[in-house]
Amino acid sequence: MYLWCQRCEHAHPIERWSRIPGSKYGTCPYCGCSEFRNTVDWAIIKSANEYTETPDPKLTYPMIPYMF
Repeated sequence: MYLWCQRCEHAHPIERWSRIPGSKYGTCPYCGCSEFRNTVDWAIIKSANEYTETPDPKLTYPMIPYMF
């Protein structure tokens, strides 16, 4: 499973998100923002934008403006 960060627009495997001690959430491996507040499941982003099944962590994946 991949999570997409709305702040930096990168997608990473959920295992790469650093876990915050005492929390079930983590932080983005690219920009450090909160998983709880700033993520969307990659499957949603992928289907709305026709992106590939597996995202490249080095690329940004802009969100279409009307999605949220």
